[in-house]
Amino acid sequence: LYFALHRVGGWGQLWLLAPDGHAHLSQPQSHPDFPITGVLFGMPFTSIWYWCTDQNVVQRALSARSLA
Repeated sequence: LYFALHRVGGWGQLWLLAPDGHAHLSQPQSHPDFPITGVLFGMPFTSIWYWCTDQNVVQRALSARSLA
């Protein structure tokens, strides 16, 4: 992080180089693709589902006798 920020010119320059809308953690309620309510209420469920099923796949692969 230090070297990347140094190469860009610091935090201030990083914010200036970021395209509009890319430096915001959350978008307004009226945003057509990523409204804040969808992020707050939708992402936790999909993230939990993804990570739990991924863990299931990893455990099954590690316990298998072969990859076939």
